[in-house]
Amino acid sequence: MIATGAKILLIEDNPADAYLLQDILLPAAGGPYELCRADRMATGLEQLSRGRFDAILLDLMLPDSHGIASLERVQKATNKIPIIVLTGIEDEQLAINAIRHGAQDYLVKGTVDGRTIAKAIRYAIDRQKADENLRRSETAYAAARTAVDTVNAMEEGVMLINMDGTVRSANPALLRMIKHVGSHLEGSNFIDLLATMTGPEDLALIRTALAAAIRGVVPELREITLTSAPSDPIPAIPRMAIIRDVTGKPATVVLTVQDITTHRRAEDQHQIVTTLLALFAQNTSRKEYLDAVVKVIHQWSGCRCIGIRIANEDNKIPYEAYIGFSEDFIKSECMLVIGKDECACTRIIARHPDKRDLLHLTKRGSFRWDNMPHFMGSLSEADKKRYRGACLETGFSSVAIVPVRYRNTTVGAIHFADEQRNMTSVEMIGLAETTFAPIVGEAIHRFTIETELRSLSLKLTLAEARARRELAVALHDTVGQSLALGKIKLGALHALLAEKEKEPLKVLREIREMFDEAVQQTRSLSFELSPPILYELGLGAAVEWVGEEFSKRHGFQVRCHGTDKERSIAEAMSVLFFQSARELLTNITKHAGATEVNISLLDRNGQLVLKIIDNGRGMEPNVFEGGIARNNSFGLFSIRERMKQIGGTFEILSEAGQGTTAILTAPLQTAVSASLK
Repeated sequence: MIATGAKILLIEDNPADAYLLQDILLPAAGGPYELCRADRMATGLEQLSRGRFDAILLDLMLPDSHGIASLERVQKATNKIPIIVLTGIEDEQLAINAIRHGAQDYLVKGTVDGRTIAKAIRYAIDRQKADENLRRSETAYAAARTAVDTVNAMEEGVMLINMDGTVRSANPALLRMIKHVGSHLEGSNFIDLLATMTGPEDLALIRTALAAAIRGVVPELREITLTSAPSDPIPAIPRMAIIRDVTGKPATVVLTVQDITTHRRAEDQHQIVTTLLALFAQNTSRKEYLDAVVKVIHQWSGCRCIGIRIANEDNKIPYEAYIGFSEDFIKSECMLVIGKDECACTRIIARHPDKRDLLHLTKRGSFRWDNMPHFMGSLSEADKKRYRGACLETGFSSVAIVPVRYRNTTVGAIHFADEQRNMTSVEMIGLAETTFAPIVGEAIHRFTIETELRSLSLKLTLAEARARRELAVALHDTVGQSLALGKIKLGALHALLAEKEKEPLKVLREIREMFDEAVQQTRSLSFELSPPILYELGLGAAVEWVGEEFSKRHGFQVRCHGTDKERSIAEAMSVLFFQSARELLTNITKHAGATEVNISLLDRNGQLVLKIIDNGRGMEPNVFEGGIARNNSFGLFSIRERMKQIGGTFEILSEAGQGTTAILTAPLQTAVSASLK
């Protein structure tokens, strides 16, 4: 019985065999079918290209094709239609070869009846369909297997959720993400599972989203936090998709969860670098910069104690900035000396770790412990002497020392410490090595260069002041004395000639007046170069004198307060304050248009404060900083830099039309001034 409506192609060159086949096949077919004949291979291939057939009956002996080659030519034209060889050659080996080459059956003419041929055709069609279905199943299985393998290999977590809210499956990435161990998740309630690893707000969000997905609506989600491990929360972005059945109804909810910890850390690192560079770019002092860096590291790392040690010229490594450490700890550990005090800190900065340090050294030379008591307990009594033990006595379990370098020179170290264990992870210390330490090293180098430049500038200023003083003394003691003596001699000569000659007296009078003017100019020049009053009577008297001089020359009223008090002030500091006062009075003369100036010299909390206030035209608040930034006011810039060098400040307060107040402040006991003196 042939399938109803089947279309069969008969490739047969013998018309008699074709008619005979049709006669014996018709009663056995069991229903209508269509038999098409081609008397040549070429004709048969042409019909295959133009029409659809369910089976092919092929004679191997054709005028234009013979043997197995005929079968191969038909298979090349189509590999989806079953081929039955129907030939007059009764050859067992040929039959076997035909079957091996893909023929569904091998029938010999004259030995089979219609029922046999019909059955062979039906079986061939059925086998072909079965093979096709099998191939499709295998393809589908392979695709499904590939999909499963792909999902299992994904870094994103994937979970399939049934319509009743139970878990169908989860890939390994999701299991790792939620720290799941033990039995499988299949069949567990998804919401109950999620409740163990998220907070109430995130749980409510996912519950609402799942309900929407089950209804067939793709929900919008935001970032959540997975807290299956309280010490290691995971920021994640969930997404939901819907798999529908053939009717379009939701059949499965696909949940994907992307762990964005690495992305967030990269963002944090970028933010940290941006913050450090911003601090680096600001015109702050070294102390202010390091204090700000310590706060940033403290907030980022989570360690309770952070300190930055910077090596100095005496090989000491004091903490220049710190947070969290007790004052007793800082007092004990602040002035360690490289090469003298035995500790990991000194060895790491000196780049001479010993064999006990090497076990805890990173590739970049940082030293870290996550369990200080265990480490110290593993040492012999002799080895323990290689460590000061202050960190252990303080109760720290986690300790790390990250060297701070400029290029290949170690300039200090960042000290991490916390009472909790595992607070100095390899990842965190690695980030500190590649982010914090290099930037801090660059900043320390910049501040060192700036300090050296300021020191040179200050030394140049003091050298200039001394040179002025020497020149002023020389003018007074040589030219001034000679002019004074000449004036006396001229006076004596004038007395001798007073009663005899009138004309010579007139000439002598003119010469004497010229001597008077020269003497006055010499005295003025001496005072301008270096007023003796500054060195003989002190800063207060010198400031009061220079105020009076400007008042006489430029016509504005000057009032002084606190300048009569005696003070013990270092020479360098007196010179800088006096020169600054003169520079500010010069600016008032040039720019302010003031009629009144008030100068006060005060002692306030160990600080010397010089305040100069005028009632002139003033300026906008941004003009002072903007002018200095554009180097339009070298005098003001010089004052500010000099004040920084002695640990002081220079501040300008002004508004347009409201006058200007200049305030100079510096510690009375300034180490810089004392050293330069």
